[in-house]
Amino acid sequence: MRLKNLSDRIYFLESDDEKGLPALGYIKGEVFSMMVDAGATPAHAALFIAHLGENGLQEPVFTVVTHHHWDHAYGLSALETISISCRKCAEKLQMLSDGEWDEAFLEKQVKNEAVSVLTLDNFRKCYPDLSEIEVFSTDIAFDGEMNMDLGGCHAVVKQIPSSHSRDCVAVYVPEEKVLFIGDGAESAHVGRNIADDRDELIALQKLLRNLDFTKCIRSHKGVMSKDEILRDIADRLSEVI
Repeated sequence: MRLKNLSDRIYFLESDDEKGLPALGYIKGEVFSMMVDAGATPAHAALFIAHLGENGLQEPVFTVVTHHHWDHAYGLSALETISISCRKCAEKLQMLSDGEWDEAFLEKQVKNEAVSVLTLDNFRKCYPDLSEIEVFSTDIAFDGEMNMDLGGCHAVVKQIPSSHSRDCVAVYVPEEKVLFIGDGAESAHVGRNIADDRDELIALQKLLRNLDFTKCIRSHKGVMSKDEILRDIADRLSEVI
């Protein structure tokens, strides 16, 4: 996995499709820097921090968790940052942090779709010893939107409609016209299938049309233009009854 940049302010660590690890984002402000998503494991988070150091970039002050799924949030335990999520995400992470991770607890989370059947194999590869899992909730939980001045650029952290999970947020950098959308544009995992909610997709489509961005970073699908992600959503809408 390589650390790539879209500009002097926008970086991301590439996703790892073989292990199911998402891309991790970085916004370089003149005063503060921000990490987008905490990684799947402490090792994943540490790898990201190491790449920053190798490229002369300061460690992030803030980490935004785009939603509660394991591959985006369970690296928080390795980070010394101020973590941020929407309230729904924070509540879900708190519930997961209160549990004792064993086979019975994992089975319950699969049923609750906190760990999807489709990602379960990768989860077990990342966590062969369930007792080592430490889930942290976030330090700051919000509803709606947060506009954060990082110095020279802003990070607008906002809740978005999504089929994938009802606790999704995106991070918009207006000065760069870049959107970190996490898994917000992905389908839901329902058992071994994927599915879209028509109303959520339409609402997301409207939000994206009205947002002034040229590039977005999807956690497992890389960089897309605004036209490309809107075309993807339109194609999926045509297949949803």
